[in-house]
Amino acid sequence: MAIKSRPVTLRACVSQGTHGSAGNPRQIEMDPGVRFREPHRILFWFYKNLDSFKEHTGHRQEITGTAVGVHEEALELKATDGVFAQIVVPASGAKPGTVSATKRAAKRAGVSSSHEVASAEEDAKTVVIKVEIDKVRMLGSCR
Repeated sequence: MAIKSRPVTLRACVSQGTHGSAGNPRQIEMDPGVRFREPHRILFWFYKNLDSFKEHTGHRQEITGTAVGVHEEALELKATDGVFAQIVVPASGAKPGTVSATKRAAKRAGVSSSHEVASAEEDAKTVVIKVEIDKVRMLGSCR
């Protein structure tokens, strides 16, 4: 998978972190440049430069960074290891707006917007992308 050393951009509403985490991203939108042949559940692991999450809690943020590692195996991660954002990416070629029985799986993954749920499958593979944050920009208040 050729994601390592690739720029990453997410937009998310960030609430106060729990259990030692610097923040809790929700309502996540991802840079549309990442595509897979099959649906994937992606866990973004932000592990450096986390102070901006605390500074802009309660606001919509644009988080840019660089993917420095990709893990396709299960990892045992704790809240204190960084900030995590999880999103379901539909397979390339999937019809936008097609929603199936995957809403339950996406809900378990903490994903809420319909475009994230579209065309995903419950047995989607999970990929962990370790990201070093370069910049966090506040976009406005959360809804």
